[in-house]
Amino acid sequence: MKKNLIFSILLFSNFAAFVAFADFAPASGQGIVSIVQVQSGSGFLADTGRAVFATDVTGDRFALIGDENIDDGYGSYSWLKSSANAVQLTLNDEVSGVTVTYSLTFSSSDAGTTTASAPGVGTQSGTFAFYYILKKSEISSAFGLGQPVATVQDGKMTIDLQLKSSNNLSDFAPAPGSVSTIGPGKVRFTADAAPGSKFYTIEATEATEER
Repeated sequence: MKKNLIFSILLFSNFAAFVAFADFAPASGQGIVSIVQVQSGSGFLADTGRAVFATDVTGDRFALIGDENIDDGYGSYSWLKSSANAVQLTLNDEVSGVTVTYSLTFSSSDAGTTTASAPGVGTQSGTFAFYYILKKSEISSAFGLGQPVATVQDGKMTIDLQLKSSNNLSDFAPAPGSVSTIGPGKVRFTADAAPGSKFYTIEATEATEER
């Protein structure tokens, strides 16, 4: 029993050391997309809802697109990594004129919890899922590292894409519309922007081989 106990303590110690030295928070906020789920709020800050927060791949500009509970916004931001897993994110919203400071705590490289405070305005808390926007120079290498999105056979290649829309960031449905060619290798999706459908995504479906 003593040996087993010592072994268990060693395992726990190693695990604790791994957690303590995990470094999940990125040093820069450039080129990110985060889906935020608000769980509570006070004052003028929403107490529920979902929103998409995005930043430029260069510079210090952001955009916030919210559902029916959260106002849209845009402006400038500052990003300060305060520890291995924590970031202080300050948004200067040019729409409302309000400055909100968010404390982000990363539990992994792509998720965590957040609390927000705006003096005289309110407080807020919730969770976030974290993604990166690819720069043009990174796209080809990123596709090359993953599963091929299309296969060339007999000199031809096709790939199926579908435009989808959502009003809540959870349920995406096909968005009826049309597709036109606007240049070599370029297509344009056109669809009616139905009331409430603020979010759109292009989904790559199963690639088709020409035989």
